[in-house]
Amino acid sequence: TGELDLPRPPVEGRQMAEALGCEFTLIPNAAHISNRENPQCVTQLIVDFLKQHC
Repeated sequence: TGELDLPRPPVEGRQMAEALGCEFTLIPNAAHISNRENPQCVTQLIVDFLKQHC
């Protein structure tokens, strides 16, 4: 969840992750479209995830 996200604020992201039993990550300097607003961070998170799970 982007730290600046208004439509789906971080508290909602945390609740969704908890309900789904998955990790929550707060994307700094990003709002609702975090992959466009902080692509370096999102890309690194994806790369790290793939390294752990593939």
